[in-house]
Amino acid sequence: MKTKYIILFFLVGLLALNACKEDDKSDPTEEVKFPEITSMTATKSVVEFGGKDPTVISCEATGGNLSYTWYVDLGDLIPVSEDKSVIQYTASDCCIGDKMIFCEVENNLGSVTDTISIFIQIP
Repeated sequence: MKTKYIILFFLVGLLALNACKEDDKSDPTEEVKFPEITSMTATKSVVEFGGKDPTVISCEATGGNLSYTWYVDLGDLIPVSEDKSVIQYTASDCCIGDKMIFCEVENNLGSVTDTISIFIQIP
């Protein structure tokens, strides 16, 4: 009978230790490598200025633990996905012509940048 209590006490202790364990969201099997952009795509390569005709731009990258930063000289970039790998670009009135949109992808090993060209036309 004493053995049953010892085993039960041991199991309860293991459960208590596991309940206090911090939830780790990272994947320990994922190897972190230097980031590499595999593709940048847009739902439209030609848009009208004025905010009524946005395009959604996606940046696909590999490397692990990635963060995304987007740049454009004129217009609005609005994150669509939580990790900011997908954004919406809306052109303002002064943006007629080709606009280069830059995406920088980085992790603790370095960063890489790629561009996509969007043509803004008058409606």
